[in-house]
Amino acid sequence: MRLHWSPRSPYVRKVMIALHETGLAGSVEIVRTPVSFLTVPGTAVLALNPLGKIPILETGEDGILYDSNVICEYLDVQNAAPRLLPEGASRPVHRRWTVLGDGVLDLLVRWQVSQAAPEPDAFRDAAQIKIAAALAAVAKDLPKLRDTRFGMGHIALVAAAGHLDFRFADSGWRAAFPDLAAWADDLGTRASVAATVQTDEDGTPLGSRPQGLDLSQSR
Repeated sequence: MRLHWSPRSPYVRKVMIALHETGLAGSVEIVRTPVSFLTVPGTAVLALNPLGKIPILETGEDGILYDSNVICEYLDVQNAAPRLLPEGASRPVHRRWTVLGDGVLDLLVRWQVSQAAPEPDAFRDAAQIKIAAALAAVAKDLPKLRDTRFGMGHIALVAAAGHLDFRFADSGWRAAFPDLAAWADDLGTRASVAATVQTDEDGTPLGSRPQGLDLSQSR
């Protein structure tokens, strides 16, 4: 298998966590594949994913897969039980957490892009409210998150928390949601999560770059 990858992408990080959790990390060739929301990707990328996004997984017999959730679910079924996306009552719960985590990531990425290609202030106002509401919903779910076996929902949420630290450390999210930050830090000690921390191209944490997102008053 071959994974088209970037150390900066939170969506790629989800796949990397799943690879470690399923024991398949050593079976995948990692290929650095630059893409940008604001530029037209090369023909090689478009030939693999017409949307021009990563992650992309070339599986061999099963063809080419894209979208982090599709790839994670593919990896999950290659693995022996227990599943990251289990059957039964906890499955829709993991789905809901995945939607929350991905929703926060989508808003954060669009916010970042809007710095280079300014959008109306109405977008930022609405996005900030939605991000804060999503984090509050996750914080409310913390008891259930702690009691539920690690899976797809946790992967999406820890990726969202990690991206907040990576790109938006000055947003005040940790002070506004201290219990959520502590939970994310606890998960940060899990081997698959610790091994996949987002970094800049040189392998160092990017840290905070002022982005204008202010979650400090969200409590």
